[in-house]
Parts: sequence; structure tokens; C-alpha cells
Amino acid sequence: MKVLIDECLPRQLKSYLSEFEVFTVSELGWESFKNGTLLKHAIESH
Repeated sequence: MKVLIDECLPRQLKSYLSEFEVFTVSELGWESFKNGTLLKHAIESH
């Protein structure tokens, strides 16, 4: 399962989800995307 951590959540959450494939919005360079655009990118990219 892939998990995308949004900007409103602490990045440290990633370390607690080690059994999943976890990405943060900032790692992907998607900080400026609004929710609808963010979801669209998440679906298309992963």
C-alpha cells in the first residue's frame, strides 16, 4: 500500500509506517497543490 503524507501532518509519521511505501508531499515537490490537484497527481503518478 502506498501512503501520501500531506503538509498538515508531521513528516515523522513516515517512520511509524515503515511497512508501507510512504511519500510526503514535500518529497514529491507537490507543496503548492490544492487538494483536488494533489489527489489527481497522486492517482496518476503512483
